[in-house]
Amino acid sequence: EKGNFGNGMALSPDGKRLAYVANSEGRGLLWVRPLDSLSAQTLPGTDGAVFPFWSPDSRFIGFFVPGKLRKVEASGGPPQTLCDVPNTGIGASWNRDGVIIFGTNSSGLFRVPQAGGAAAPLTTLDAGRQEVFHGRPWFLPDGRHFLFYAQGSMLENSAIYLGTLEGKERKRLVGARQGAAYVPPATSAEKGHLLFLREGTLMALPLDAKSFEIAGDAFPVAEQVGSSISNPFFSVSANGVLVYRAGGTGGNTQLAW
Repeated sequence: EKGNFGNGMALSPDGKRLAYVANSEGRGLLWVRPLDSLSAQTLPGTDGAVFPFWSPDSRFIGFFVPGKLRKVEASGGPPQTLCDVPNTGIGASWNRDGVIIFGTNSSGLFRVPQAGGAAAPLTTLDAGRQEVFHGRPWFLPDGRHFLFYAQGSMLENSAIYLGTLEGKERKRLVGARQGAAYVPPATSAEKGHLLFLREGTLMALPLDAKSFEIAGDAFPVAEQVGSSISNPFFSVSANGVLVYRAGGTGGNTQLAW
């Protein structure tokens, strides 16, 4: 699949479809491509979309446009506005209890109901760590815990943290310069894995699936994975399908499964 890709790609939780932003005639639009098909469909009304993400039932796609968070049925239809977004949205995640969390380029995370409403602050920036923003949240399977990326004014201080919906507590998991994702274990005897980029290499860090404690050393999964500031060009489904964008930081590039 070749094209002039925009900002964001997301595999559906069931691993069957890929949503991505591609630029056509100077406009960024959402496209949906079934993995068992060679053709992709565009979703009308999604001009200017960035950072797509899926509902847990793989029915809806959420996305940002300037100043707004919206959702649209993956099969098409008119998009709905969920809430206002201060500044620029930087990634979102949607749990089975109907909670959507999202980040921006100049704040902590926010939460909003899937039906829409006013966005409520969820995390706060740590001035002591000189944090600039929190973004790229990723719900873990329990729907309470989530990963998020905290960018510092000095990139070497940026890291992936574990947070919860209920509390202000958070735990640093690994230093990183882009967001991360989580792959649940295939069986109860195995570990889950946190996926993150380290200088263009996609790494997998074993995490205990119940305590979310680090349970081993990170190991490489794929080389030369593309990224932009805070935005890694890979996505993974709940059942372990992985898609990533190989190569540099834009232009005509190729997706790999």
